[in-house]
Amino acid sequence: MTAFRFPGPQCTIYSDNWWIDAGTLNRQLSASPGVAPSTAQIKHAKKKKPSHRAPTVLPVPTTPDGFRKAIRENEGVVSYMYRDTKGFVTVGIGFLIEDTKAGTLTAEGKAMPFVKRAGGEKPTVEDIQADFDAVKKRPAGPGIEANSFRIYTKLDLPDAEIKKRFDEKLDGFWTQLQSEFPEFDTYPMPVQYALLDMVFNLGRGGEKTEKGKVKRTGLHAYTTLRKALDQGHWKEAGDASHRNGPSEKRNKMIKQWFYSAQTPDSDHSHEAFSRWAIC
Repeated sequence: MTAFRFPGPQCTIYSDNWWIDAGTLNRQLSASPGVAPSTAQIKHAKKKKPSHRAPTVLPVPTTPDGFRKAIRENEGVVSYMYRDTKGFVTVGIGFLIEDTKAGTLTAEGKAMPFVKRAGGEKPTVEDIQADFDAVKKRPAGPGIEANSFRIYTKLDLPDAEIKKRFDEKLDGFWTQLQSEFPEFDTYPMPVQYALLDMVFNLGRGGEKTEKGKVKRTGLHAYTTLRKALDQGHWKEAGDASHRNGPSEKRNKMIKQWFYSAQTPDSDHSHEAFSRWAIC
């Protein structure tokens, strides 16, 4: 399989500082005239939200290594089984090993080369099933950390295997995106990586009709985003990229990746990025 590899600088930084005019800068840099504020006034000011916050600077990866780092931070790297925010048993970097319909251990999960934490021996299928059953019985949902499941497991997936499977999954999802979006290879790199993060989390999905109604799953459920992509409206795609489940930090990051592809010549140019910085 071809390695997941694309050229480009290490990373870029997006800064939405278009709104800072000369007057604002002068006011920020100049001492305020008049009587010094009292202690009570200072405490009150600290509680109030500022009308202009400092611009958010977020990394926008433009290389596989930059993307790998971002998605590892978002998904987490966990060597033992745990339940994700939707309650499904997972391992590694978001590797789902539960049949979401049947609630059972998948064939892929049974075949994974786990090792016993105590001793390092190869476990039996029964050992893998025992870890799965133990984890499946535990509560799950937003706010329950993956590391809380470790005490209920006895097996680990080696780091080398996690890396190998992660790269294989990225290759597979990249190919899916190229099939799903005919113009995918022409999209700005931040848009490509934003979609890669989304498909890694959501899956490609599809459409089917049930009782006269169209049911969409995965990326297919994001009809507004797909329309915006077809039109090259990256900001609108970012506005439609929010997912239920991932953290707000992750949602905001992916939104910013879409936004960073907006250029001054595009629509809504006042929202466009104003600076690319190599780091």
